[in-house]
Amino acid sequence: MKHKTWFRLILKAIGILLLAFGVPDLIAYINNYIVQRVYMQNIGTPYGGIQPEWLAVLLHILAPFLQVLIGLYLLLDGKWLLERIIPSNRPYCPNCGYDLSESGQPQACSECGVELPHIMQHE
Repeated sequence: MKHKTWFRLILKAIGILLLAFGVPDLIAYINNYIVQRVYMQNIGTPYGGIQPEWLAVLLHILAPFLQVLIGLYLLLDGKWLLERIIPSNRPYCPNCGYDLSESGQPQACSECGVELPHIMQHE
């Protein structure tokens, strides 16, 4: 398996974990905000007259919201991040993923010995 392939799988797994932890928190914060608003309109202000301000509510919702966005980005591809970490403009062995940029004009991979296609060879 190529390095980029397994790294992409790891990014997707991290994306799933971020979604699994972020979505329930986001739902809980939104639910609490709605319940507080309904409670304040129907009964009065809770907690001795202290009303939650919009900035405090925004800060509580911001962390799980960003977590969900980053999780979705990683799950759906994470292409920008992947290209920054493992760029694809260098030649790699199609079998083992070994970086062939320092090999000159190889006929075969120096790591695993597989014969390289003509496209992979430097000209």
